[in-house]
Amino acid sequence: PEDRYVPAYSQTHEMALVTDRRGSLCAVDVETGSIEWRVGRAGTFRAPSIGSHAYAVTSEQILDAIDLASGDPVWRTDISHNPISDPAVTNGRTYVTAPEGVYGIDNDSGETVFEYMFEDVDTDINVLSEKIPPRPTIVHNSSHHQILSAVGDTLLAIHPYRGECVWTCVFEASITTQPMYANGRVYLRTADDRIHAIE
Repeated sequence: PEDRYVPAYSQTHEMALVTDRRGSLCAVDVETGSIEWRVGRAGTFRAPSIGSHAYAVTSEQILDAIDLASGDPVWRTDISHNPISDPAVTNGRTYVTAPEGVYGIDNDSGETVFEYMFEDVDTDINVLSEKIPPRPTIVHNSSHHQILSAVGDTLLAIHPYRGECVWTCVFEASITTQPMYANGRVYLRTADDRIHAIE
């Protein structure tokens, strides 16, 4: 299925968030299957994430925060003139990747709390600006707390509070999937059809 049809789940509210075929964001009661609310925009919503609110990016590259209980808007923000990834949410912040950098946004206010620009990453911004970057991955365990972000052929680990780059790893082809973290390793796929595992 397309990524925009992948739901997010709120255990607290016992609801699933999913984008319908019209591009609206819907809250579905997981017990009854009834739609609790539906939110539409001029652009279609992509895959949502859940924190203190529901967070989703539209096809117009606007990040929306929506109240989980009512479906009312909380805030909207225009982060970049380029395509932005679907959001990743943790510990009071929402993270998105754009071709020019990684942004950390306060979950409740919508204010940008840091911008890490890819100044040292050897990428063609004109090529990247035509594509939606993969969603960042949050790594949070006893030894690591990092945001993994992919841009072009480079994987970066960003500190989630300081907005500083911790390390980078460069591949021979562009990264085409969201980085996934499991058992101390990061897994991803590149455009040359290779699956990579790095420690």
